Amino acid sequence: MTFDLPAIAGTYRISRPDEIETPRLLVFHDRVEENIARMRRAVAQITGSDRLDLLCPHVKTHKSPWVTHKLMQNGVSFFKATPNEIEMLARVGAPRVLVAYPPLPHLVKKLSKLAESHPHTAWVVQISQPEHVAWILENSALCWDYMIDLDIGMHRTGIAPHRALEIWQQCQRSNRLRFAGLHAYDGHIHHPDPQTRQAESARCMQNLLQTAEQFRGAGISVAELVVGGTPSALLDLQNLVDLRPQARIAISPGTWIYHDTTYDALMPGAFLPAALILARIMDRIDENHVTLNLGHKRFSVDQGAPDRISLAGGRLVRWSEEHTVVEIDKSSRVRLGDYVLIAPRHVCSTVNLWEYFVRIGAEGEIEDPCSPIEGRNR
Repeated sequence: MTFDLPAIAGTYRISRPDEIETPRLLVFHDRVEENIARMRRAVAQITGSDRLDLLCPHVKTHKSPWVTHKLMQNGVSFFKATPNEIEMLARVGAPRVLVAYPPLPHLVKKLSKLAESHPHTAWVVQISQPEHVAWILENSALCWDYMIDLDIGMHRTGIAPHRALEIWQQCQRSNRLRFAGLHAYDGHIHHPDPQTRQAESARCMQNLLQTAEQFRGAGISVAELVVGGTPSALLDLQNLVDLRPQARIAISPGTWIYHDTTYDALMPGAFLPAALILARIMDRIDENHVTLNLGHKRFSVDQGAPDRISLAGGRLVRWSEEHTVVEIDKSSRVRLGDYVLIAPRHVCSTVNLWEYFVRIGAEGEIEDPCSPIEGRNR
């Protein structure tokens, strides 16, 4: 059985949908492979090398051991995570992890236990306030590599760049904190116009490098810069390469591995939607409306309802916890029991609603009927 979705390239194939209990999250293996290949080509175009060891992909999108292993097989050795995913990363043997979240006391204690039980993973913590320094030192006896988190425009976490040296000086009071570099997430760069995104990235990267130069002017080495979400990461990489920083660059996009329709509208054709939901038509209201066995307990609506669905001319018009009503054209030849494939608008928060996914191979075969999403809901 094949499925085509509006404005999404290629056909999705599922050879035996009757073997899949619906609704179900599906991950298409060939799309994941293609997204990795596209990232490799994009990096090579900027840097001249197709090595992916400059990636520090955020795992909050997929939360999956299988995807993590796939990235490691492609040369990725540094990962970014929130507290929800760190246990999964430790279990799969991720070589190095940046915990990009303010270190509240309970997180420090949890990280300490993981660091002791998984010594082969190198952990990097994020610091931006004096309280963060105190919480780390009070709740752990271990030594920690840390990055100073800079607020370069998103205004969510991080310290103003001109105050970064103050935090470094506080960390210097303890020999259990080792400066690893600067983290600067510019997740506010969602501008529809590509030129505006490029200009905002350039401004943010210039602020970051000015901070790095302040450190170097004070005789402090800045070994690494971690930057960028999916819409900005490649722009940031290009801007940093052009500015030739004296530091290792790591870009930290997350959504790109699965992609979604919100980012596809922002970056048309950059990557392919790889994680979609399979549902079935379970009732018909009238000649213009059908109901799916799927509700918003299984797809995220924080970016709006899904707008790309395999029913020709189909449009989601109403949804509740377990039901979704789809408007269809009167001439649509649909029947009760028909399968429907839906691409989420926000894949990160959609994935978190599922316990596992079905992995689909290139010919539509079921490669794994129950691939766990271990980092969800923790």
